[in-house]
Amino acid sequence: MGPDARRAINTALEGEGGVNQAMGLGRTVEIAEQDTETKPQPAISGFKTLDSQGVPARVGPSSTVTPSLVDPAQSSGLAFVSPMMGTIQLDDVGGEYVWRTVPSDSIGAGCQAQYAYEEEGHRTMGLAYKDDKGSQSFSKASGE
Repeated sequence: MGPDARRAINTALEGEGGVNQAMGLGRTVEIAEQDTETKPQPAISGFKTLDSQGVPARVGPSSTVTPSLVDPAQSSGLAFVSPMMGTIQLDDVGGEYVWRTVPSDSIGAGCQAQYAYEEEGHRTMGLAYKDDKGSQSFSKASGE
């Protein structure tokens, strides 16, 4: 996901009408990047590095590592927002330092199930999913 996210960030900052062109007053947004490797321990390490560098806010990461970053975010006061964290593990978490821009998997799965039941008339379903946390989250919500 990193290369695609990097292209999006560069476009938002430097593209025509991008953030750095619109900021004015000689200010610019700089990127400090850390790779989570989609694993909790590297994510925590990267988070601590960004915090020690004085980074005021973060964008990312994915659902796979976000639950391990909630406590460090709240302890340090380093906020983050992610367009990739739909995991049901965050349904009761967030607020001041953790924000998501996508709905919870529980909402998406509920809408999917409601459509299948009410609009298509399905009364049974089977679940098949990749064995990773992101897929398990949506599948668990679908099953419920």
